[in-house]
Amino acid sequence: MRSLAVVGAGIGGTATAHFLRQHFGPEVRIDVFERRTVGGRLATVAVNQQDYESGGSIIHSLNLHMQDFVKQLGLKYRKSVAGKTAVFNGKEFILEETDWYLLDLFRLWWRYGISFIRLQMWVEEIMEKFMRIYKYQAHGYAFSSVEELLHSLGGSGFLNMTHRSLSESLLELGVSQRFIDEVIAPIMRVNYGQNISIPAFVGAVSLAGAQANLWAVEGGNKLVCSGLLKFAKASLIQAQVTTISLQLKGGITFSTASREPVTSVTCAQVKPALICEKHKAPVADLPILVFCGKCQSSSTMLASESHQYKLSYTTQTDEVSDFYDIVVIATPLQQNVNSGISFQGFDPHLPDMAGFYHQTVASIVHGYLNCSYFGFLDPKLFPFASVLTTDTPGLFFNSAASACPVNITAGFRRKQPQEAGVYKVFSPKPLEKNELKTLFKSYYSVQVTDWQAYPHYGSTQELPPVILHDSLYYLNGIEWAGSAMEMSSVAAKNIALLAYHRWNRQLEMIDQKDLMHKIKTELYVYYNVVFAVHMFIGCHVMDCWPDPERRAAQKMTAGVRPGEDGRAQLRHTDGGDHAVLAVCWGGCPALHSQRTEPRLCQYRGTGLLVRCFLSRLWRVKGRTRSAAQRSTTVAVGMIITMLVLTAVCCYLFWLIAILAQLNPLFGPALSNDTIWYLQFHWP
Repeated sequence: MRSLAVVGAGIGGTATAHFLRQHFGPEVRIDVFERRTVGGRLATVAVNQQDYESGGSIIHSLNLHMQDFVKQLGLKYRKSVAGKTAVFNGKEFILEETDWYLLDLFRLWWRYGISFIRLQMWVEEIMEKFMRIYKYQAHGYAFSSVEELLHSLGGSGFLNMTHRSLSESLLELGVSQRFIDEVIAPIMRVNYGQNISIPAFVGAVSLAGAQANLWAVEGGNKLVCSGLLKFAKASLIQAQVTTISLQLKGGITFSTASREPVTSVTCAQVKPALICEKHKAPVADLPILVFCGKCQSSSTMLASESHQYKLSYTTQTDEVSDFYDIVVIATPLQQNVNSGISFQGFDPHLPDMAGFYHQTVASIVHGYLNCSYFGFLDPKLFPFASVLTTDTPGLFFNSAASACPVNITAGFRRKQPQEAGVYKVFSPKPLEKNELKTLFKSYYSVQVTDWQAYPHYGSTQELPPVILHDSLYYLNGIEWAGSAMEMSSVAAKNIALLAYHRWNRQLEMIDQKDLMHKIKTELYVYYNVVFAVHMFIGCHVMDCWPDPERRAAQKMTAGVRPGEDGRAQLRHTDGGDHAVLAVCWGGCPALHSQRTEPRLCQYRGTGLLVRCFLSRLWRVKGRTRSAAQRSTTVAVGMIITMLVLTAVCCYLFWLIAILAQLNPLFGPALSNDTIWYLQFHWP
């Protein structure tokens, strides 16, 4: 039985265990190691018998993996509580949200021009491209590096965004410097605790998290992590992993890309080559030829020394070690994080991870907000639920917001500033007493969580590798492209697919180029097949319609006689009108009324669609004319005509939608929400 290990039980580690179980099946053993509590950077603290989020607290509406987790685990969405936001520069509020949406838009336009429109279009374009990852992963494609993943989504543009600063990209886009300083910078400070010099792609992820369509999990986002562990039937081991070492098993393992049974293995006397064109097996270091059961030719087999990974870990009472076939590290390996993991037996040695993680302090304060610090002498007049700050020297906090508990009852309301409430304050370092007294008139309790929550962007230009060794993977490299719960979930799905394909030598599913075109072509073929099936069913349904013409056709079959050339002929005269019976596929007769001499009618179409279309076309014509002559069949003819036209119009709708995706120069422009709904909710 194969054994798999995941080091780290945050959202990335637990999602990896879930996806590994999906792809490897129930027969494998999955162990998840966690030295602290399940959830990692998704955590809560208790104040007055209520839990509040101290870690990751918001999820975007287009985070499809997180939505699937909530649905599969039977969790609930937390109710949102409305509240206004303002931006503080240390002296006064420079931007305030009101109750009137149009007034807010007018203020933005008056102060910043169309910068906010350009920003919105830029973020939506990036999100639209990023949404492709769900389609790729749904089709089973994986990527061996963060660079390959980003390139498949947005080409060289996404890769360049990981090296260019956010401010540089926005200025090139036409966004004003004032808008960047007064709007973009506060958002970066509250989300990542950093300034506008962070990479543009990271900034886009942060800006997407600042939109209005956000949600959270009832009871706390960390419930997703514990739920995924149970859902994956993984064993949780509360221990500190100290060493991961490579252990050879003393034998040689042969593996091939072919799924056919191996019938014989022969030593080759010459340099091995790729002989089997069908399976495209990798070239072996050892000259071995393998003959597969249904393969017409021999195929080179990959020979390698069999190995496992030995994990040594310490529990509260003992030091233990175990062996695993696949290991996924889902915790940061940068030096300042102090993961406590060392690597032994690897040749060459595994490189050290460059860069370091940024310190962000979350303080949950229960007390009375000092509204006079913000210029409001009367607390009753203070209207804001959250305050963001600009990058101004001397400001000791990044944001301060009224916090809502993870369980919101029906009658819940935010505390007014004149009341004692719970506030969440982000700062670059723990708040001193004098700083707390500046922000709060008085307070009952302060609970501090010192996070190394995000990478310090700009500390390195490199994106960490995904594959550390043959079956040793690193998940947290995705955070250097963008740190969010959904980014970790995407990385977890990618590593599960990557490990599965590499283990089974399905190399054609890894790092494929031009995936979007390939998937669109598959969808185009799929919709044509669906249309053909619907028309096939529709023809049989309408051919069996119990109308007068059907009964007349059944009577006329008695007059069918073989012609001189052996083909079926039918002669029937009714008031000068001659009805010709056409025998189509499926043995279904179709009537065609005409004022010509009786003649032979034969269907000689070659394709299903051609036969289907022509038979329906003549049926519509015949029924339309019959309806004009005989009032008893008006309703039937109209119904059949409407059904056929509806089917054709529906097909044209799908065809135009597909063509619009293949060639964006024409066709309707769809919003991100609409695209997401079409992709994942339409049958």
